[in-house]
Amino acid sequence: MDTIISEVGDATNQAISSGMVQSAGRMVLAGIAGLWTALVASSAFLFSKTAAVLYALWWTVWWSLSTLYSVFDAILSPIFLVAHYAFAPVRCVLDMLPDFQLLYIFFGIAAVIGILAGTIVQIMSSVTTAVVTGGSPGDQSLKDEQGSENGSWDDGMSWHEAELDWKANASLSSTSKRRAPGYLLSQIIHEEDDSD
Repeated sequence: MDTIISEVGDATNQAISSGMVQSAGRMVLAGIAGLWTALVASSAFLFSKTAAVLYALWWTVWWSLSTLYSVFDAILSPIFLVAHYAFAPVRCVLDMLPDFQLLYIFFGIAAVIGILAGTIVQIMSSVTTAVVTGGSPGDQSLKDEQGSENGSWDDGMSWHEAELDWKANASLSSTSKRRAPGYLLSQIIHEEDDSD
């Protein structure tokens, strides 16, 4: 402690002998260095004793817990091994799941593409039906009213039944106009045996 005070005194004397600006900076540095040295010197003893007590306490707790763990591990090891082998198939499947990550990503994307394609096909079919029939398929009541006013079919017949009748009549008239196919495979070929 005496050496610290003498160093601070020497630094103070040097600061006074040199210029005012340099002396203030040196004085502050010397004071900080002296204070730091005094704190370290006085707390080093306290720090070493505290560290020794904490280390002894930590080692005692660690030793008792590790001994307790070893005893329970030895007693319960047969149960752990049976459980390990019993759950091995489950663990095998669970360990393989990350490998299938790309597979279920691809299936998810395929499902989304399938839903979108089905929706587009359904919309295009509805639009095509509406263009061909002159309205949406849900406008059957309007067409029924128009058809009954024109007298094109019976009052009790619906639009769908009238359409089926029309198709049946068209198919009957087309079958009477059909000719027998004239290509080779439809005819029976008779071959004669040459037995000379």
